[in-house]
Amino acid sequence: MEGQASIRDMIRFSWDQSKAILFPFRFKHWLKILIIVWLAASGVQGCGLNFQAPGNTQKIKTPSMRQAPSRVKFLPPESGKAAGTAAPSAVTAPALPQQPETSAVNAPVRENTAFPVTLVILVIGGVLAAVGFGVLFIWLSCRFNFVLLDVLVTRAVSVRESFRRHQEIGNSYFGWSLAFLGIGLGAIAITGLLMGILIWLAKGHLALSVPAAIVGGLLIVALLLAMIVIGLVAHDFVSPIMYREKISTKEAWHKFFRAGTSKVRKVVQYILAVMGLTIVASIVQTVVSLVAMLAGLIAGGVLLIPGILLVIVIPSLKVPLIVLGAGLGLALIVIVLAVIGMAMLPASIFLRMFALTYVMRLCPDCDLLNFKGRP
Repeated sequence: MEGQASIRDMIRFSWDQSKAILFPFRFKHWLKILIIVWLAASGVQGCGLNFQAPGNTQKIKTPSMRQAPSRVKFLPPESGKAAGTAAPSAVTAPALPQQPETSAVNAPVRENTAFPVTLVILVIGGVLAAVGFGVLFIWLSCRFNFVLLDVLVTRAVSVRESFRRHQEIGNSYFGWSLAFLGIGLGAIAITGLLMGILIWLAKGHLALSVPAAIVGGLLIVALLLAMIVIGLVAHDFVSPIMYREKISTKEAWHKFFRAGTSKVRKVVQYILAVMGLTIVASIVQTVVSLVAMLAGLIAGGVLLIPGILLVIVIPSLKVPLIVLGAGLGLALIVIVLAVIGMAMLPASIFLRMFALTYVMRLCPDCDLLNFKGRP
């Protein structure tokens, strides 16, 4: 009967184990586990100094200044006499606007190049910051994945000790995750680039561009599905092997492929079971989220209305009340998220516990929860 237990038995066993970890309810205990679950992921335009508005206004008017003396130059002699001394000054006037012509041309160039440079710097900085934050989050999730496994197996919440104890395998899993993500996204990018080149070469011919778009789209979807399946297997099956054996990700993958039989069929069964359980959990989470957000909006309205009335009566309190309202709003958002997380914590623990139970069907010697020895 080794590894032959039904999925129903595994679901029942996983739920019993989840209740044993979470109950009786203790707020501090639940909050610690919730933080571990979250961390395990089981989430100016600058002004150019060369811009001078007054100088530019004068320089733009110089073409009309050049036209004025040309009209005076061809006047009859009588007009020149009547004008008196105005004629010589009009004749010498064309020499004045010659000097600033180059600066009038250069000023718009400096003005146009300042904004793109600033924008490029901001975009590059934003992209680097986003990439850095993403890498940091992946590292934390990889490390806390083993902290969560430790909580589920030992039922002891010791974050610092577990975080240090699983440093080596956590970093190994992090390195593999980065390489896997890079290869997957690179393959998708290359596929999209080739599809774009083929569509461009088709030059609007539907008989060529449409099949290229369809084939490229199907390949991208297939790559995304492959990444999801491989990532799920690594997270739910390979990492428990790493935790039990204290081995690297590469060695755990080798052990996963060597042990057991009919892996493809069992993995497909697991994916289907998890999809069904996740759909049910998602429906519950949607209902809980709507109720929590509605309660948050009501609480926010209760706090907002007295503040508005107080500002109307005492306008000098406008700035302090705005600062206080912003702080209370942020605190209210955190409370709503915490309530949703607390309400869904049993489902999160159960799904992870089910993965630990199911891995025994693929690797019979990886029975972390003593499922085979259950009463």
